[in-house]
Amino acid sequence: VPAWMVALIATREFQLTGIRIFALGKGQVLPAEAGGKHKTVSQIVAISVTLLFLVIQAAIGPNSRNSNWIYWGEVGIWVLMVTTVVLTLTSGISFMWRHRRLIFNL
Repeated sequence: VPAWMVALIATREFQLTGIRIFALGKGQVLPAEAGGKHKTVSQIVAISVTLLFLVIQAAIGPNSRNSNWIYWGEVGIWVLMVTTVVLTLTSGISFMWRHRRLIFNL
C-alpha cells in the first residue's frame, strides 16, 4: 500500500477529530454522517483483506509455483485502497462543507 494513501487517510482522521473536539468545546456535537460510515467500512475491509493476503503469502512462501493469485491479490488490494481513498476524500470534504461555518469562524 503506498504511503501517500495511508498519510492521506490518517490526515483526514486527525483533522476531523480536531474539528469535532473544537466543536465539543463550543458545546456542539457533530454527528457522524453516512459517508463517514461508508469510509469506515471500506477501511476495515481494505485492512482485513490486506492482512489476510499477507498472512497467506507468508504461509505459502516466496517460491510459490502459482504467482497468479499474488498478482490478483495485489490488484484487489489496490482497488480496495483506491475506493477507500475516494471515500475518505469525499466524506471529509462533505463533512467540512457541512460544518464550514463552524470551521471558518474560529
